[in-house]
Amino acid sequence: MNGIVVGYGAVWFQLFGDSPDRDDYLVSTGGYAAAAVLIVFATLSNFLRGGAAWFGYAGSAAAVALGLAALTSWSSGRSVEDLGPGISGPWDGVGGVIALPWSWAIVVLFLLSFRKPAGRQ
Repeated sequence: MNGIVVGYGAVWFQLFGDSPDRDDYLVSTGGYAAAAVLIVFATLSNFLRGGAAWFGYAGSAAAVALGLAALTSWSSGRSVEDLGPGISGPWDGVGGVIALPWSWAIVVLFLLSFRKPAGRQ
């Protein structure tokens, strides 16, 4: 959800009637892409631990949708005149997504999914 807020908000939340510039689209691209990667991690964790199949399908569809949103945002940014000072980029969007603790929980659970369960050899 945070990736959607960062991706959508960077482009569509403009103050004082401004229109989004290339920097806004780059931040949006980073937010969508980071969210897609986190969903891939969650989906792989589910697969590695033998989780529900529906979660794998839903996670895969969400990751593809967010990846397409990132590509669309990047493409839209290329067609916009660069009005800003060029101080924001995709890493600002990535930072907006991974700055919150639930994003790190997904990464930690993904890394823990490679461990063998207790009692198995």
